[in-house]
Amino acid sequence: MITHEFFINNIACGDCKKRINASLLNIKDVASINYFEIENKVSVTGMALKRQEIIDNLATLGYHDKDNNGVFRMANKFEHWYCYCCSGCDS
Repeated sequence: MITHEFFINNIACGDCKKRINASLLNIKDVASINYFEIENKVSVTGMALKRQEIIDNLATLGYHDKDNNGVFRMANKFEHWYCYCCSGCDS
């Protein structure tokens, strides 16, 4: 099993997590997705996962890699603008 970690701002919203789950679970070989809200971290585990495929998938959801070419590339920090449902919900 391979695990890739991504740091994504604003992942506390339940609807955002549902969108991420629905999209990433469509990628072949993704077995599980775990959220660590305090660290703004998403962990994706599976067999033969391609990191760039996950990055591209997150980008289609509006989560864009903030540091794709820098020293901290392995951290993959993502920025996300609030979606229309993230206007302060507690889900």
